[in-house]
Amino acid sequence: MKEALINALQVTQDDIDYQRNAFELYGADFMITTDLKPWLLEINCSPTMSYSTSVTKRLCKAVLEDTIKVVVDRKLDKNCDTGNFELAYKQQKLGIPSYVGVQLCVEGCAVKRIPNAEAPSNNRVTKTEWTRAHTPKLSGQDLSLKGTKIRTKS
Repeated sequence: MKEALINALQVTQDDIDYQRNAFELYGADFMITTDLKPWLLEINCSPTMSYSTSVTKRLCKAVLEDTIKVVVDRKLDKNCDTGNFELAYKQQKLGIPSYVGVQLCVEGCAVKRIPNAEAPSNNRVTKTEWTRAHTPKLSGQDLSLKGTKIRTKS
């Protein structure tokens, strides 16, 4: 079960927003097969902590108490009791690469917009159809873009 959780969180770690001095509680749902193999069904961010049954009442109270131990007490004492929480995996903090000075630019030419006055106003021909009808066909022509030749398909 730990391995499934660790792998799932590693795969999604780039999508998790980091906020300094904040935490998020995740809840995982598992299914246990008849041969006692666990299957991870889903991981919930901010799971409900309501007491829907006597079992969830006991579990939710313990999770809330242990969360305070980890979030508050452990900040002051790294060796404090963390209840039923344990550190399952630790990796080095991923750093953001520094800017390397690559010059990025966009080159090209402006696309000519069709003034509304030129487009037909009746409902029989759409602006798209009118544009297609009045756009020159490039079939079989050579185009040159900064020394690169592009041949359009015939």
